[in-house]
Amino acid sequence: MTALNFVLSEQAVYVVADTLVTYEHEPAYFTTKVFAVPHWNGLICGRGSHGLILDWVMRAFGSTLAVDLAQVDAFAPDIMRDIHCSRPEEEQINCTTSIYHLAFDPVQDRFVGFAYRSTNDFNSEPLEYGIHLKPATQTDVPLGVFPDDFVSLMKQQRKEQDELPNETRCFIGGQVLSWMLERVEQSDGPARVRTTILPAFEWDDFGDSYVRCLDGLAAP
Repeated sequence: MTALNFVLSEQAVYVVADTLVTYEHEPAYFTTKVFAVPHWNGLICGRGSHGLILDWVMRAFGSTLAVDLAQVDAFAPDIMRDIHCSRPEEEQINCTTSIYHLAFDPVQDRFVGFAYRSTNDFNSEPLEYGIHLKPATQTDVPLGVFPDDFVSLMKQQRKEQDELPNETRCFIGGQVLSWMLERVEQSDGPARVRTTILPAFEWDDFGDSYVRCLDGLAAP
């Protein structure tokens, strides 16, 4: 399960996520879990089934006609339900998935966000402005400097999660990657969106986790 933290405001979006993917509580590989969609001025990200999230990203990138993610919101739930039904039955039963769209809406002239959760049949849920943390943490870390304070927060999340049993734990590792969407005013037209992607941190056990991933590949 992914560590995914973001701040949604009218003027900007700030996101960090780790890169570790596990299988049966062991490191399996590393990957990007947040996907920039500059033609829609936004990001697609999620937690849960990485396969389901990738299926949605490929559908969105490959065969979706829309001017922005606010328009995609009108039909995304139906497509996500179809994709979910096509996933392995065991995954449908045992894995919960949440997909998030964070983007600039030119009609409202501000950033907006939507959540689509398997636990709510992928119905569209408008996101409130503010801080969204997954997994939840017991520590209140001020988020004034991006991405440094977000990295400090994720370190605390990992410390708390590492103390939990494997069955309920969120495995956090690899790297911490960061994404920032900023409104850029234009003197001769509507505002544009600048997308910045930055590797922010690498966990000390990245090398050990990589070796364990290789061991998993070699296993019969």
